[in-house]
Amino acid sequence: MVVQPHVAQPVAAQGERPEKFSGTEFKRWHQKMLFYLTTLNLARFLSEEAPVVSEGETDTQKRAAMDAWVHGDFLCRNYILNGLSDTLYNVYSSAKTARALWESLEKKYKTEDAGLKKFIVGKFLEFKMVDSKTVMNQVQEFQMILHDLHAEGMTLSESFQVAAMIEKLPPLWKDFKNYLKHKRKEMGLEDLIVRLRIEEDNRLSEMKSGRLQIEAKANLMEQNETSHKRKRVDYKPKKGKAKKIKGNCYNCGKPNHMAKDCRLPKKNQAHVSEVRSVPIDLGELNLSAVVFEANLVDNPREWWIDTGATRHICSDKEMFSTYTPINGRKLFMGNSATSNIVGLGKVVLKMTSGKELTLIDVLHVPDIRKNLVSGSLLVKSGFRLVFESNKFILTKNSHFIGKGYVEKGLFKMNERKEEGSSRKRTHEVASGDHQRDEEPRRSKRAKIAKTFGPEFLTYVLENEPRTINEALSSPEAPFWKEAINSEIESIMQNHTWELMDLPPGSTPLGCKWILKRKYKADGSIDKYKARLVAKGFKQKEGLDFFDTYSPVTRITSIRVLIAIAALYDLEIHQMDVKTAFLNGELDEEIYMEQPEGFVVPGQEKKVCRLVKSLYGLKQAPKQWHEKFDRTMLSNGFKINECDKCVYVKSSHNSFIIVCLYVDDMLIMGSNRDVILTTKRMLTKHFDMKDMGLADVILGIKISKTSDGLALSQSHYIENILKNSRLMIVHLLRPL
Repeated sequence: MVVQPHVAQPVAAQGERPEKFSGTEFKRWHQKMLFYLTTLNLARFLSEEAPVVSEGETDTQKRAAMDAWVHGDFLCRNYILNGLSDTLYNVYSSAKTARALWESLEKKYKTEDAGLKKFIVGKFLEFKMVDSKTVMNQVQEFQMILHDLHAEGMTLSESFQVAAMIEKLPPLWKDFKNYLKHKRKEMGLEDLIVRLRIEEDNRLSEMKSGRLQIEAKANLMEQNETSHKRKRVDYKPKKGKAKKIKGNCYNCGKPNHMAKDCRLPKKNQAHVSEVRSVPIDLGELNLSAVVFEANLVDNPREWWIDTGATRHICSDKEMFSTYTPINGRKLFMGNSATSNIVGLGKVVLKMTSGKELTLIDVLHVPDIRKNLVSGSLLVKSGFRLVFESNKFILTKNSHFIGKGYVEKGLFKMNERKEEGSSRKRTHEVASGDHQRDEEPRRSKRAKIAKTFGPEFLTYVLENEPRTINEALSSPEAPFWKEAINSEIESIMQNHTWELMDLPPGSTPLGCKWILKRKYKADGSIDKYKARLVAKGFKQKEGLDFFDTYSPVTRITSIRVLIAIAALYDLEIHQMDVKTAFLNGELDEEIYMEQPEGFVVPGQEKKVCRLVKSLYGLKQAPKQWHEKFDRTMLSNGFKINECDKCVYVKSSHNSFIIVCLYVDDMLIMGSNRDVILTTKRMLTKHFDMKDMGLADVILGIKISKTSDGLALSQSHYIENILKNSRLMIVHLLRPL
């Protein structure tokens, strides 16, 4: 009996046949076709070779197994070819097997799909929400872009997606964006979308109720910034029925009239800046704020800035200076919680700046555990909120009003605890009607001259010894002595000068030792360095020198090169030229006194005739740079046209970049071999010190991380703080 080999037979397709592929969107067609072939039990032919018949099988068995495989492969190839457009069918119909056909399509179109990644990344970077569309529709568009990125294998963390979505909110959502950005608690993507939906619903409700319509108030006071004189600008009131006065007079406290109509003498009060008001309908007070932390227990007398809140809210009735009861109204919050609104009135906040901030139409909600100042109402009233790191600053018309700091995810306002101040100014933030004096009173405050210190501050981080005697008498004398001897040894080995009698009519230059400590990035001492410097300020142009120009690499060039290294994952090495300025040859006759501590016995009256350049000479940088240029050019390097201190050398399979900053240089290349070759070349021509991988350049710490390269200047900042005595300053917050 002949046993037939078991071969999976194709079954009827359960899904639809994919649309024909015409050369675009290969990834989608590829996936659909793979699913389709899987339902037909033919997907295995995309990767299988023809079967190998094992020993012992009869010819009949071999032929049956081969025929079954050829039939299945033919069916698979047929389905794929029929899934191609007529043009592509003609191109790929000659493929011998389904596997060869499938691999040919992948090789052609998967490579072309690589450009799709760049297109999707471009869409992600350029996407920005606009005010003319609803936020939720634009959120869905952004989610589609995130999905496309994920489909292309570029997976983004959820925290990154949340931060990106917040950053792309439209301009009118600036306050709510700041509120979200300063939340300390991490949000999930779904949580953020829920908050955005609630905020948009709130905004739409407010627009329908007309609560965002702003009315201009009469007798608005303006201040001339040049003369500091106040003038009155009269605006005509709207025609119609006179509005009934609510509340009591601010001057005498009696009802049914305003302060400007009060017959009693006006109180001696600070000038009140009127601002625009937002009309309020007490019959529709059912939507107020989007606050998720409002029910946390806190000091009931503290106030917090909330950029997401649409109304001012207070829980303590004693803080109201005027008060109107309200019954049967609810406060709806963004977390779906509700609280009873029992009153409405005015609250005066006394700021630590000595000024007062008056909030109008503050809602009294006893259940709320945080008193909230609406950031959006402040901005609408002409105030400016500037958020800086962990604090905010409140100003109006360029005048400082107050500030606060981040605490528990929100910004807490700094208020004065003591009562009364003779130097105060009241700023009213209105969201309803208020009364004021008609005529401004001349201020009776005593004018006190203010000083803000000198216009310019220079931080000099200098604590080095100034002379050899001072260095050699210090506890670090052995280190300074070693550094000084090393400098003299380098000068002598380089044949920088020769002793001779001073020619008649010549005047020798003086010289001085400059002693410096070199620090590591963590602040510890790296080495002690001594430099013998000529007093080049006594040189005369045309006699001791002629040309002094020497290019110096820009800090921006260094940053660009570091960015290139991070982009292409290049190693950055660092080398230091010992006594770099001693390498340049001099063309002028220059004489110098013998250095302190190294006067040759018996030749005290002789002077040093400089053969090579020395630190401090006006032409020293020029001479050194010219010699370095000649060396680099003779070894195949080219000078960069944009920065004359950047040298590049490239071949068909490698490149090397050298950046020179006086006597420090950065070296980066396509591989380590070309870097080591360049180092050997430089060591052959100059006295070099190999620093290995770059650590600190110009006080900038270079750290390699998993994400690239990080730059920092922590040691320099710490030195400034120490010299300014600010290291022990602590952040103070009111109790």
